[in-house]
Amino acid sequence: SNPDTLEAISNEIQEESAVSSDQNVVEELSNADVSDSSLGETSITTTGESTEVTATGVLDTNIDTSSLTETEKEEAKEVVQNSIQNTLQNEGIIPENDESVTVTVTDIDEQGQVEYEVDLTINPVTETLEDISSAFVAELDATLSNPDTLEAISNEIQEESAVSSD
Repeated sequence: SNPDTLEAISNEIQEESAVSSDQNVVEELSNADVSDSSLGETSITTTGESTEVTATGVLDTNIDTSSLTETEKEEAKEVVQNSIQNTLQNEGIIPENDESVTVTVTDIDEQGQVEYEVDLTINPVTETLEDISSAFVAELDATLSNPDTLEAISNEIQEESAVSSD
């Protein structure tokens, strides 16, 4: 949860919302602030010729969807989704205009928690090992920069040391 990246996403949401045709969406997102990020589960599925890596996560924001209609909420999700994708492209985490990577916002709850999913499709015929490794390293870096992950690792070390026979 790099503070610069969170600020970049906040700025991107504010810029993207300005072009929304719905005034309620513009008002709700114009002061959007992303305060924290946590990575959820990562899964790898191989089907035939390709492998799909899916990473989920949650962004903590000040977005309040309680006053939005279902249609407005869907538009807000799309704005946030585009903002996350643009920021990840700007940060060099995912390549621009690459159809093998998709970002999807699955929900924004009334407390401002944005649930998202990043899907990466790897086709071994067209992807080089270097491309796959850099994607893996980027995911690993994002995971290890998460304080919850570090705490979990600390707890795991403590648990493992308690059962050590030496």
